[in-house]
Amino acid sequence: HKEKIDVIYIDPPYNTGSDGFRYKDKRIITKFPDGTEVPKDHPFRHSYWLSFMRKRLELARDLLTDEGTIFISIDDNELSQLKLLCDEIFSSYSKEKSKDNFIACLPTIMNLKGNNDEFGFSGTHEYTLVYAKNKQKCNLNEFEIDEEELEKWEEDEIGLFKKGAPLKATGAEAKRENRPFMFYPILYHPSKKIVTTITNEEHKKIYNKETKKFDDDYISKLKKKYEKEDYIFILPEIDGRYARWRWGWGENTKRKFKTEVIVLENGNYSLYKKQRPSLGDIPTKKPKTLFYKPEYSSGNGTSQLKNILGEKKFDNPKPFELIKDLIQIGSSDDSIILDFFAGSGTTAHAVLDFNKNGDNSQRQFILMTNNENNIMEEVCYPRTEKVINGYKSLKNEN
Repeated sequence: HKEKIDVIYIDPPYNTGSDGFRYKDKRIITKFPDGTEVPKDHPFRHSYWLSFMRKRLELARDLLTDEGTIFISIDDNELSQLKLLCDEIFSSYSKEKSKDNFIACLPTIMNLKGNNDEFGFSGTHEYTLVYAKNKQKCNLNEFEIDEEELEKWEEDEIGLFKKGAPLKATGAEAKRENRPFMFYPILYHPSKKIVTTITNEEHKKIYNKETKKFDDDYISKLKKKYEKEDYIFILPEIDGRYARWRWGWGENTKRKFKTEVIVLENGNYSLYKKQRPSLGDIPTKKPKTLFYKPEYSSGNGTSQLKNILGEKKFDNPKPFELIKDLIQIGSSDDSIILDFFAGSGTTAHAVLDFNKNGDNSQRQFILMTNNENNIMEEVCYPRTEKVINGYKSLKNEN
């Protein structure tokens, strides 16, 4: 397979001190006792890990086609060391010694809510290092996106936005009696394009919390006052009855009126919140350097594997949507994909899904494993076999 592999994906040991990385390698002669786990505080733990990785990455480089790419998952424990090692291995291959075949270091969001067990900050991401064997010959693919989805986004002085939820509350608790202080007029000046509201003193006179009554006569006076100043006087209504807004009264709400409200002038002057993009909301054809989709959640990988095998048999498997997207970026319909840290078999699952659902995909995969803890017999092979032949899910579905 020398110079025949198009894409390599690996998820090597992260060398955290608790991930079971053992320095037991027949390729390297060492005085370190065979089979002993490298403790987190060992002074040579980075050195042992780099020696372990060097031989494999040199072999990986030689297996790649000239157009080939390698994707490596890693976390903070060895990111810096691995980046330097890959810079050396994938640049030294070229006759031009200074040639840079580094493509990207992608922070890859695996836990959007964050891991609170980490010190100081709640950890949300790992990394994916991407290298080409020869960057000048490498062609990366882009994602397919819905152009109509992009057209929904506009831009103001703050940034991108699109029409979000109506500012008017909906549902069983939407009456003004449910939240009386959230009933007030919003003022819109059509020529100046200004959204604002009444004063604090005026707001206090709308509802009497002692008698629990609204002063609708006073509201009528306010309407006449502000319409003389060319404002559109907008009150929340549902089916001809007064309702309430989603936003409570206060200085923060007044500030939000200036930047966070869309007014649709369709004769009725409908008000909507400006929806600002969250992480991953705005798709692009070219993959972003911050790699994120909700499907990349590490919990998603665990549930997928459990759904196939019927029980949890492997810790922290990668979600197959993540690996599938990496393969999409680096491969073509007839590519050969290699994973020599096969783990639970996610790479096989991703390739098989391409071949099942892609129009012309005939991708092939090669998995390798040292079979530690019987992972091949008990996890990787059974998973691959079930994905090929079919299986009953946990919900007893075919």
